[in-house]
Amino acid sequence: MSSGGLVAGLEGVKKKLPFLWIGWPGKDFPEDRRESLSGALKEQYGCIPVYLPDDLAEDYYNGFSNGVLWPLFHYLFQEAGTNFSLKLWKQYKRANQMFADVVTSIWQPGDMIWIHDYHLLRLPSILRNNIPNAHLGLFLHIPFPSSEIFQTCPVRTSILKGFLNCDLLGFHTSDYCRHFLASCTRLLGLETSPAGLYYKSRFVATMISPVGIDPEKFHQQLRTDKTQEHLKDFQKRFAGKKVLLGVDRLDYIKGIPHRLRSLERFFQKHPEMKDQVILIQVAVPSRTDVKEYINLKKEVDGLVGRINGQYGSLNSQPIHYLFKSVDFPELAALYAACDVAVVSSIRDGMNLVAQEYIACQTEKHGVLVLSEFAGSASSMGSGAIIVNPWNVDEMADAIYEAISLSPEDRAIRYKFLETFIMKHTASFWGESFIKELDRVSRAIEGLTRTPKLTPNILTPLYEKSQKRLLIFCTDGVLIPQTKVPFLAAPSRRVLNTISELAKDPKNTVYLVSGRDRHTLLQHFGHLKVGIAAEYGFFITEKSNSDPGKVNWLTIENHCDLGFLNSIKPIFQYFTDRTPGSFFEEKETSLTWHFRSTEQGFGSFRAQELQTHLDTTSSHVRVLVGDQFLEVNPHEANWTTALKRIIKLNSEFDFLLYIGEETRVNFDEYATKRDILTCSVSKKNSQKYYLNDPVEVSNLLRGLVPDSQE
Repeated sequence: MSSGGLVAGLEGVKKKLPFLWIGWPGKDFPEDRRESLSGALKEQYGCIPVYLPDDLAEDYYNGFSNGVLWPLFHYLFQEAGTNFSLKLWKQYKRANQMFADVVTSIWQPGDMIWIHDYHLLRLPSILRNNIPNAHLGLFLHIPFPSSEIFQTCPVRTSILKGFLNCDLLGFHTSDYCRHFLASCTRLLGLETSPAGLYYKSRFVATMISPVGIDPEKFHQQLRTDKTQEHLKDFQKRFAGKKVLLGVDRLDYIKGIPHRLRSLERFFQKHPEMKDQVILIQVAVPSRTDVKEYINLKKEVDGLVGRINGQYGSLNSQPIHYLFKSVDFPELAALYAACDVAVVSSIRDGMNLVAQEYIACQTEKHGVLVLSEFAGSASSMGSGAIIVNPWNVDEMADAIYEAISLSPEDRAIRYKFLETFIMKHTASFWGESFIKELDRVSRAIEGLTRTPKLTPNILTPLYEKSQKRLLIFCTDGVLIPQTKVPFLAAPSRRVLNTISELAKDPKNTVYLVSGRDRHTLLQHFGHLKVGIAAEYGFFITEKSNSDPGKVNWLTIENHCDLGFLNSIKPIFQYFTDRTPGSFFEEKETSLTWHFRSTEQGFGSFRAQELQTHLDTTSSHVRVLVGDQFLEVNPHEANWTTALKRIIKLNSEFDFLLYIGEETRVNFDEYATKRDILTCSVSKKNSQKYYLNDPVEVSNLLRGLVPDSQE
């Protein structure tokens, strides 16, 4: 069995959840052996192998996965940048494609696909293309770095999109999830929430779920004769001493040198303890042919030799260093025999050693000293002594505190930790993720029943009709969103398409927008279209037959706009205190834009502003949109705008509306009429959807095939 946490975590899942493994067998095999080997693996272990050529496996696994992604996600971005190359990236994509080919070949409707870890971050994108309705989940077993670190990755966008093609994403801690969402906002401009985010009309859900172990497996092992023999031997050998324990792969993220320096500092502070305290350090060999790991071993060997030389004697030594794997019976005995477990990771996804140690301490109630940079700290912090491994004095003091705790204090701390590991087992983690993936997938299925509006649906209805009413929103529908709203303008292609549609005598075309009427006239005033500006507060009486003359109608029973003068100073106050923000003043509304502010800070300020306005300005409508907050009269909204347009142009036999969700009951107008409604970017109550303005442009262009681009 691998010493890694993923295998240990999934061991417990197999007891309750039937599943089929798909994975790389670790080496390539000749073609004539593959068929028999594949059959044996499936029959005996439920495994389907993905055969990677050895040169590809080297570049994919050691080169990109462990040489680039592993250090990047553990905040060693300089090493990741040095190791990166386009060749390795191509090999990583090629390997992911080979995994996808195998998955696609055996997938059946109803199957759930659970992808694990950083080695397969391109796989969701390929599978989503191959199997659009697949139920995809991904769990990241390592940290997700802060957006400032992640943005240094040369292929960051492609990796993020891999995550975003899943239905459910799992993270060990809320920090990792928050970092991922922040990267999506900062690098892709996506709006996020703690529950997830929208990407290409799909909601991608997020889940915080710390992986666990199978405690009963350790309890059973402790009762075996072999482990009891080891335990008695350890108890006899280390009688009268306080025993510290470290169990790690020899990896630079595990903080073994930090632990050793802290022990050295402990002896400097408490020289009387040099014959009373020992550390057993198990260092499982890892990537022994890699330069960084060779140098790490030299550093650890040097520290062990120095500390043993200074504080040891012919009869005893303070550090017992084992550079090897330890079999399970002996490991369980070590866990049970030691007084304190020290986890000093400088960055670790979870670290299951902390949980394994507690599982074996049912009698002794050992103390856990736990790095704040291990994922386990977020869930086990209340029972452990939390330390900063970079602060050797703090760690030295934590070691002293741990060996000095009273039995009562040890029992209290242990009870909390035991309760946690017994509840959050590996089976609990696996079942929870599968249940959530099933729930999310069912919810998505409900949304995916909203079909995409295609030419096959639109064109027949369009061509058979004689009097058409075409209504399109502008921003986010005809015009892509931009960081600076003033720079958002329709493309020449969109203008040509709208112009051609408006020239058709069977068509009445209206454009609806939250923008001011002067900007809309600059963009569309030369076209024979109707315009509804500022959410329909201003509206042209009919489709503009003479672009030089525009007759604007305002909302009936003209409302009081005096609120603008009282709210403007509030917007100015928040703008002055939120760098990167600005507000836009229109005739009937004020809009505060925070798209260019520091990620998270603008949203925080918008919540403050909304709360303030909700309590002081109940007579106005507060609209929170994509990176903006707007205040306007209650009477001005998408629903009012559409109802006014339909009232002014009531003689139609076909209506096409593409835009924001409204409360208009289109069924009221459906008698002997064909009506199509379509959302863009987010699926909602409308009958159809499109992903983005490009798809809108392409669809509408298809209605005028003979026009020139």
